[in-house]
Amino acid sequence: MKRNIVSLLLALIALLTASGAMAQTLNSSYFMQGTYLRTDMNPALTPERAYVVIPALSGVSAELNTNFFSVDNFFYKKDGQVVSALHSSVSSEEFLGRLPKYEKASMGVNVALFGAGFYKHDMFWNFGANVRVQGDMALSKDIFTVLKTLGNGNYNLSESALGVNAYTEFYVGTTYQILDWLKAGARLKILMGIANVSADFDQISANVQPDQVAANVNGTVYLNAPVVSLGKLRPGDVFNLDMIGTGGFAMGSGGMAIDLGAEMEFLDKTLRVSAAVTDLGFIRWSRKTAAVADLNTQFHFNGVNFSTGEADYGLDSKMVVSEAATRGYTTMLNCTLNVGAEYNILDDRIGFGLLSHTEFGQTKPYTELTLSANFRPLNWLSATLSHTFLSGTKIGVFGFALNVHCTGFNFYLGTDYIDTRYVKYKSMSVPRATTSLNAYFGIGFNI
Repeated sequence: MKRNIVSLLLALIALLTASGAMAQTLNSSYFMQGTYLRTDMNPALTPERAYVVIPALSGVSAELNTNFFSVDNFFYKKDGQVVSALHSSVSSEEFLGRLPKYEKASMGVNVALFGAGFYKHDMFWNFGANVRVQGDMALSKDIFTVLKTLGNGNYNLSESALGVNAYTEFYVGTTYQILDWLKAGARLKILMGIANVSADFDQISANVQPDQVAANVNGTVYLNAPVVSLGKLRPGDVFNLDMIGTGGFAMGSGGMAIDLGAEMEFLDKTLRVSAAVTDLGFIRWSRKTAAVADLNTQFHFNGVNFSTGEADYGLDSKMVVSEAATRGYTTMLNCTLNVGAEYNILDDRIGFGLLSHTEFGQTKPYTELTLSANFRPLNWLSATLSHTFLSGTKIGVFGFALNVHCTGFNFYLGTDYIDTRYVKYKSMSVPRATTSLNAYFGIGFNI
């Protein structure tokens, strides 16, 4: 019985993680003055030169941020052996004490299609297009409590949720030097929806007793893509996945967003303070391509009759077409708030920065705090060494970024999570302490 329960819960976690496991943020690049990547994080932070984007090469990034998923949190060394957190030698207090109050994961993928930036008098202008995927997930800590203890009692898993948006954005932005010490920027984005998968759970609860396990799941499931078609179904009709057809190809989902930012300079320009809100916007998903259903599921398991070998369980699950399927629905983008401060010495050759990055997704907020040392030994070369806090990442996980931005050429690469501690698994070395992964790479032309 316990094995069945563990299998069901692990399958749920795997499903949620896969849906929200894969944002256009490289914290280590925020204070790199030569790269145009940081304009995505704050439209007031402009590059030193004009540039042209090469399709699919000038900006490719992928990111997975969590506050809980690391080898150190789920594997332990006991009596000379490595065991999982579910092993009997690992106490509930030891395992659950390492996890945060709620488990959060966010993901992002960004590919630049085209773009350019240039200076005109006192203003900097930029325009372009990107294909982006944004997603986030939240897990109730009770899921891991059930996995570890399988004890009797009531468990509330309702904080679990997920949402993923895929879309194309077309943007135009500008930055203006308002005063000698104040610069402001804005970027307007027109969005074209590609796909949405999300779920809002009103109730996910489980009651575990010695002779029975019962669970209830209530919520709404959303699916929207240009090839989705539900024919002539009406609200209240019983729904199943076989009803989703591919009735041609229809567009119509779209929205808009805006980025706003500012940078201020103090103490003879040695201290720079900046703040920005990015991806403040929405996508309206068309009813013509929407599959929306209300889910109501009750499950109970009373064990196995060993004389007959039959399991005593019951599953009553019903999905009905939601009213939202006839009028479409709206999802918000993963909005971010970036606040940074940098103090520079040696004629701007070295700077020490502190960045607060908070992402407001479709579930719970996610916050990181990054401390960085920024080096500019040459006018065309920048490098950053950083460490990120507040995201579950431990000491010993560093970030690094490099930017070569000489005349005619711009190359950058970086990551915020380089783990200096590894464990051996078969022939592989696996990072121990990091809870997140990201990678950024780009080649462009400076003008």
